[in-house]
Amino acid sequence: MKTYTKILGFTAALAVLFLTACSPLPNGSDDGPDEGEDELPRTPSGEVDIDAVSEADDVSECVKTTLGPCPCNAGGQPVAINERYLELFEEQNNGRENAACPQVVLCTDQEPSLVNGSCTLST
Repeated sequence: MKTYTKILGFTAALAVLFLTACSPLPNGSDDGPDEGEDELPRTPSGEVDIDAVSEADDVSECVKTTLGPCPCNAGGQPVAINERYLELFEEQNNGRENAACPQVVLCTDQEPSLVNGSCTLST
């Protein structure tokens, strides 16, 4: 019974560490980064609001990056966002060095484009 309790305790500790490392970052404001602003727009669930960070007036504002801490050759989803959010996006969304990345290649040759005021990836 002691072995079972130790294993259960160890498993619970690992689960807490994993959930802590993967928890969403605190909510930021909804209106884009202003001078000195250090948070991205977030959904009510705490995820990055991709719709908000993808809004743009011109295709020249759109850049390609990866959603999450993993590169596209290790499970990271390629996305297009407004370049004004790129630095914060990479710092806050991708800045988790301890993430376990699946070995799935999602890289594409799609380039950023602008559709109805939103950056997107297209061929």
